[in-house]
Amino acid sequence: MSLSIGLSKKVTVWSLVVCIILAMFSTVTSAAPSQSNSLTVSGYVEYLTEKQKTDPGATEVLEKFKALSSYDQEKFLKVLQSSEIGKALELKNQTVMIEGVPVETKATFVSDLPNTLNAQWESTVLGVSITTFYLTLTYRFDLANGGRVTKVVDANGAHRNYNPGVIISESGSASKETSGSEAYARQNWTAKMVPAGGFVEYALIGYLKGDGNAGYAKFEGNTPALNNINKGIWQQIWYNDSTHTLK
Repeated sequence: MSLSIGLSKKVTVWSLVVCIILAMFSTVTSAAPSQSNSLTVSGYVEYLTEKQKTDPGATEVLEKFKALSSYDQEKFLKVLQSSEIGKALELKNQTVMIEGVPVETKATFVSDLPNTLNAQWESTVLGVSITTFYLTLTYRFDLANGGRVTKVVDANGAHRNYNPGVIISESGSASKETSGSEAYARQNWTAKMVPAGGFVEYALIGYLKGDGNAGYAKFEGNTPALNNINKGIWQQIWYNDSTHTLK
């Protein structure tokens, strides 16, 4: 799944997608299952069926889940309820093993020059999406002044979550600012879960920055209960080859 969002007066399809996501997924009210109330196949189907009413993306997840074999469905649910599910929240290109099942996370970065930078971090289990985080930054720059940013237009962050045992929410709106010659966007998320070892909360932070010369994305995570900090690394989204022009 890939997003590219332009939030200038000339609104692109990407901006509409993000607006829909922000409206639908800023608050997640699903309760975490307790140890005495394990998630079942029928229970998960019911959860996704209900979620479809406000989240069109749940339809695809439901179809893919139903397409799994009974054996794989059980493995999928074991991963969702595992005490190690937090590994999937270290959002970078990686594959981690949880309950003997590979959980893949893919970072996708797209630029819609000269307007917007976009980042998406998605985790999947057996090809079925469980969480996706989105961040977009729109700004203007002056090539005649070394690519210096002249205006930060907008910044938006959102998420999708299909694990009823994890509660994810945006911690306020995405912030935007100009620092030096660059534009910055930052979105904080909070993820809460109840693994076997007790309640755990994750603080997640996505970043975008750019000017007229290059654009970058970074994601960081912090697990206070485990005293674990995942420091992200800036990854380049685009580099100015002097072929694009401002509109």
